[in-house]
Amino acid sequence: MITLPPPPSSALLERFDAALDAERGALLSGDEQRLAQATRAKAALVEALVAEGRAGSQAGPAVQRRLRELADKNRINGLLIAERISDVQCRRQFFERIAGRDSVYGRDGVTLPTSTPRWSARI
Repeated sequence: MITLPPPPSSALLERFDAALDAERGALLSGDEQRLAQATRAKAALVEALVAEGRAGSQAGPAVQRRLRELADKNRINGLLIAERISDVQCRRQFFERIAGRDSVYGRDGVTLPTSTPRWSARI
């Protein structure tokens, strides 16, 4: 007889939801310490879900719907993270230009200023 693992407990899912909320709050406020804490908490909860062998396919429609909601929430946080990374990269490039280090290497290894056009394909 094959036994399927039970669906995720609602308490575990709610803790995961709270961790996603904490992560989002830290991202929006720019609090790196809170972000690190929330990320660790979220990772631990994901590990707990995996370690318990919880699978959404064996869960009822309500639990599957809740898992999809949490996945969507996690994706939105991922978009916020991507936006934050892009912002940091733009600021870094700005300061690199001010410091006079805004060059890139050409195909021949010679340093070129970033204002020099770069071809996307060899002609």
